[in-house]
Amino acid sequence: HPTNGCTSTAQVTVEQNITEPGATAGVSDVLTCSLESVMLQGASATTGVTYAWSGPESFTSALQNPSIMEPG
Repeated sequence: HPTNGCTSTAQVTVEQNITEPGATAGVSDVLTCSLESVMLQGASATTGVTYAWSGPESFTSALQNPSIMEPG
């Protein structure tokens, strides 16, 4: 309290942006006997997103477009 005994109050409303970022996923090609790796393709129109891929053989990646060598 200030020395003059006066007080003041204020309010604020915290809003939340819960709009989903939207994501697409694809693959560059199909694995064959001669094509042993393909690239996963992740995209989002929202800036600042992160990527989390997981798959067979304990595959994980945080890259937007990782290269893979296993089907699944």
